[in-house]
Amino acid sequence: MDESMILKFRCRLVSSFHTTQHTHRNLLRGEAWILGSSLRGVILGSLIQTCCSEKYLKELITRKLPVDIQAYHRSCSEDCPLRDFAGERDWLPVFSFGFFPVDCPRRMRYRIGVNRELRTVATGNLASVEVVPEGTEFNFAITLPRSGSRHRGQIERAVCDVGRCVGLGRYKSVGMGRFEVAGVEEVSVASELATVRSFTSGLSANLRLRFVTHFVLQNEATKFPTDSYSIRWALAEALASRTSEIKERFGLPFVGVASNIPIPACRISFRPDYVSRHSFEEGRRKNALVALPGSWLDVSFGSLDEALLDQLAIAQLFGVGPWADAGFGRLRPEPAGG
Repeated sequence: MDESMILKFRCRLVSSFHTTQHTHRNLLRGEAWILGSSLRGVILGSLIQTCCSEKYLKELITRKLPVDIQAYHRSCSEDCPLRDFAGERDWLPVFSFGFFPVDCPRRMRYRIGVNRELRTVATGNLASVEVVPEGTEFNFAITLPRSGSRHRGQIERAVCDVGRCVGLGRYKSVGMGRFEVAGVEEVSVASELATVRSFTSGLSANLRLRFVTHFVLQNEATKFPTDSYSIRWALAEALASRTSEIKERFGLPFVGVASNIPIPACRISFRPDYVSRHSFEEGRRKNALVALPGSWLDVSFGSLDEALLDQLAIAQLFGVGPWADAGFGRLRPEPAGG
């Protein structure tokens, strides 16, 4: 039986990259990350174009409801990765964010809007765009369950096709966000978890859990409490449920059990903002209130037992909360006050 694996992609921009939700007058500010949902969306789109026949695509576009689209993919007679991507939870892969170096340089590009009816420059539509320049490297990862390892080659080709022909971020239509894959490393999920776990085991029971990626506080379906009393219970539940889910999905052995571990004390510092992503399953945009990267929770446990170390390793590698399969909600344990 194949082992669950993590595919780590090392990439290099061949054209400028820009992604942002922040507009200051005519200045479009950028960030040093790529949303995991953006990576997931373009890779799935490439797989649909290359793996689905023309007849299949014509039938597929007649399906409007998300459940009908997923059911149509699952009933496909071909050994197609889309059948698994739209499958049940025990197969679904996990995408990370893409990260540029923290100190990567930024440059300015200038965009002029065009009035297509008058064929002139659109009034007030001159913008300065902050971009990550070509030549900058970034990394991201896709975690595949055991049953998905047979599609590794197709997924790697899809990533290469996206970099060469589609691109990432905004302004893809004018050639921005193109990249090349410089290398792919394969590691087992079990070994990666063991490595992550070893760094946490030496810490004390008083921890600062710092968000490395956006943590969803409120979307259409859920609302995460933001007072220090209620958040203790919600966080314990989020850690336990994610551990149980990941353990089953990737067939992982654990010493401890995935149960709620009490948190006697908790102090929070959240920097809120809004983020928008496109849902492949529902075919529409979804918005959420998030805690930005750098936000943190200071928590106190009785001790760092085996079960808690498992949960913290899962949170660091796979994230917790809504949209965690698209890279959101990843936590890094540090010494309290660090």
